[in-house]
Amino acid sequence: MELKSITRQIEVPAPHLVHNWQDYVGSADSYVLAQLNSCSGQFFIYVASDSEEVDRVANELRFFGSRELNVLKFPEWETLPYDTFSPHDDLISERLATSFELFDVTSGVLVVTVRTLLQNMPPNRFVRSQSFLFEPGQTFDIQLERERLTQTGYRHVELVLERGEFAVRGSIMDIFPMGSGRPIRIDLYDDLIDGIRSFDPDSQRTIARLDEVRLLPAKEFPLDQSAISRFRK
Repeated sequence: MELKSITRQIEVPAPHLVHNWQDYVGSADSYVLAQLNSCSGQFFIYVASDSEEVDRVANELRFFGSRELNVLKFPEWETLPYDTFSPHDDLISERLATSFELFDVTSGVLVVTVRTLLQNMPPNRFVRSQSFLFEPGQTFDIQLERERLTQTGYRHVELVLERGEFAVRGSIMDIFPMGSGRPIRIDLYDDLIDGIRSFDPDSQRTIARLDEVRLLPAKEFPLDQSAISRFRK
């Protein structure tokens, strides 16, 4: 009861102010934030010290909050400056999915680390402009879509196993979209989409038929000729 009474006394700060909450023990900060969000219906950003705290707070917010509470995570790249390898595709996938959702979000909580906030991010309009929607009955040009997928960072492979890959076999195109848990298979009839299915990459068996699928870009930066020219300059 004491914690609930304290929660009622907390007010949402004005847009130009920052509230510094201190002396919360354990998961009390997550509980207070979940209750505050349910009372105000506004959008909050929780700044965590590291990735472990991001996971902890996100899980606690889902536990304490209502079913309608929208909890978003923006993971770090988990690479050091001047590393010779790229961030894992799963991390890029989650970051792009969150970027897409942030375009329309009006309530909920975004949990990020300090390091993520200090990093330059692609604008939301870039993620939106590089995303496209596929539906059955839609006109589909395989060669054009291959070029578009390549320009947005997807890799052409023989067999799709990981996010950011696509394969073409006759009138079938397999794609593992970023931000998706499973790859999808697009069946074509002439130049029209006859059907869209999700499938298991290991067994290649169909899991479900889909009414539509949205493809996010595979990278957080453009790979078209104009972007390459700007980078070289």
